[in-house]
Amino acid sequence: MKSDVNWCVPWKSTGTSGEQVKLWVSPNITSTARTGTLTVSSGGSVKFIKLTQPAYTGDVDGYEYVLPVIFHVLYNDSTDEQ
Repeated sequence: MKSDVNWCVPWKSTGTSGEQVKLWVSPNITSTARTGTLTVSSGGSVKFIKLTQPAYTGDVDGYEYVLPVIFHVLYNDSTDEQ
């Protein structure tokens, strides 16, 4: 399974028969709709699924982002507690 766009991406590229398909879809906060194609293949059969995501019509300034924060601690001596 693969997608031709980066805003809708399968969590896994392979799976087993009958398994649910999970997609990662980023929000569209632009003023225009966007489209793409998801390609699914199984047992020699290939299906194309058209993806369409409408434009965001709400308040873009009110959109909330959640960003991960990672701290790195650098030290010369791992036994020094100061």
